[in-house]
Amino acid sequence: TITITETAEGKTGTTAPITVNWVALANFLVTTGTSQTAGVPFDITVTARDQYYNTVKNYAGNINFKSNNNAVVSFPSGNQPMSGYNGTRTFSNAIVINPVGTYWLRAADAAIPVITGTQYNVVVNPAAFNAGQSTLTVDYNTRYAGETVMATITPRDAFGNLLGAGKTVTAYVDGNGSDYNGPIVVTDHGNGTYTASIRVTSTTAANVISAAVAGSPVTQTQTIT
Repeated sequence: TITITETAEGKTGTTAPITVNWVALANFLVTTGTSQTAGVPFDITVTARDQYYNTVKNYAGNINFKSNNNAVVSFPSGNQPMSGYNGTRTFSNAIVINPVGTYWLRAADAAIPVITGTQYNVVVNPAAFNAGQSTLTVDYNTRYAGETVMATITPRDAFGNLLGAGKTVTAYVDGNGSDYNGPIVVTDHGNGTYTASIRVTSTTAANVISAAVAGSPVTQTQTIT
């Protein structure tokens, strides 16, 4: 409404309600959580807007999706209808990304592709520890009694993504957390890999090198002769 006031005597007059409608489609607002987990589907919401960022509630066009890496981002393919959604449609559990990294996701009008909207900085973090995808390697499989082997433990998720620094990683020889020198020390290198220098002394025991991440064993082991 618009009200006019006569300042000398304070007389006023007010219009009847004025309805302001949106104008033509100009862009899309694309929203999704910017912190995601590898392999976990998540929602994406697309809102049709005019140049003043009003929702174009009668938008009945189709949209399609793309990203900065279409080869690894799974999203609804082809044209997706927006008719009947009052200008805003949420695609539930529609996006899946397995490799960790930073992505952008874009929606575009199928008929006029220059009309777009983009969600930037979608960060995909590693999923949970996976024993089979994680690796344990050693620099030597044959040693003389009293020599050391360097074990490298690389914790990964089910998609092969590095879990990164700050994990609780332990190493063992024949199931023991200590070798001839005492407790086995694991070094976090800050890049997703962890190492342990392990002294092997027995010529009769198996000398099996193993590891665990937060108490969960890594599937791969190494035997030192």
